[in-house]
Amino acid sequence: MLSQVKNRFRDCRIARMSNGEYCLIRDQGPVKGGRGLKHHETLLVFSRRGLAAKIVELWKQTDRPSVISSFGNVLRRLARARAKLAR
Repeated sequence: MLSQVKNRFRDCRIARMSNGEYCLIRDQGPVKGGRGLKHHETLLVFSRRGLAAKIVELWKQTDRPSVISSFGNVLRRLARARAKLAR
């Protein structure tokens, strides 16, 4: 797992963007005719909004339907047990 993390953040650096936010970026190469400018990929934005967006992105990548369906089954069983006790 540690090697996957190392590969993900290889050749990365922290940069301050024009709007004042700090980001973890990876340079991808020169801009055509850009006089030294480089394209970059933003991996992580160090702000509340950026960190929340990354958490949501990771949440969407997980296998949530199975977790939600099993949680729903537990709730249904509890509701049935409550109904039986109420009779």
